[in-house]
Amino acid sequence: MRIGIIGTGSMGGMLAKAWATAGKAEVFVYNRTPEKARELARQVPRIHVAASAQDVARFTDVLVVATRASDGRVLLDQIGDILAPSQVLATTISTIPLADLETCTRAKVAKIIPSIVQSVQSGVLLVSYGSRFSGPDQEFFESVLGQIALPFAVGEDQLRVCSDLTSCGPAFIASILNAWAEAATKTGRISRGEAEFLITHTFTSTANLFLSGLSAADVLQRVTVPGGVTEVGLDVLDGRVREVFEDLHTQTEQHSRCKSAVQPLASGQES
Repeated sequence: MRIGIIGTGSMGGMLAKAWATAGKAEVFVYNRTPEKARELARQVPRIHVAASAQDVARFTDVLVVATRASDGRVLLDQIGDILAPSQVLATTISTIPLADLETCTRAKVAKIIPSIVQSVQSGVLLVSYGSRFSGPDQEFFESVLGQIALPFAVGEDQLRVCSDLTSCGPAFIASILNAWAEAATKTGRISRGEAEFLITHTFTSTANLFLSGLSAADVLQRVTVPGGVTEVGLDVLDGRVREVFEDLHTQTEQHSRCKSAVQPLASGQES
């Protein structure tokens, strides 16, 4: 199995390391700044540096384009004809419609939305399939994704809200934990370090409860005593938290629509 990755920035580099560390594939990378690609190869033995984007396209079974949107649109026009129908072309660029991707290549196309948690070969990796994927094709690709994550197939119109929950989710969760630690510190009864220690260990332990099979509703039911302190705290949270997340999804959707207002692939121009 050969996996190619074009673009070794934070997301592409993370995917390259994750797949190479999993040990089931040879990973070939290309970056227009060669030193970035060579540094990855120095860190992980199963990562190999290709001489060109075209070489990666020719000799890999699965090709992931993880560049900026403007660079990706030009690149896809350059390598699309090289790819064969047997190959998979996946991109992390959410703003290019799958239908546009299929106009530039004979390969099977998909969008993938990774998350930082794939750096520890964990979490959900979103995938949205183009029209050329058969059932067996999807099984094959999800077996590749499954080396580093739990693949989760969604419709193209679901990518934005699902990305909020998975790809953006670690940052949103970290922001909440930071704000909570700051609020606890302001009581004057605990240090910032102590607050962060307690919150992060409580968070990871709660995650283990979910992994054991408990639902969020189960946890609420087991912890909350009618008339108790937890119930008082939940009364504070319920209305405010719901409004915050409704606004969050609205704002990310609006931003995504603005970013999607780009030129067609065939133009090869940055919008």
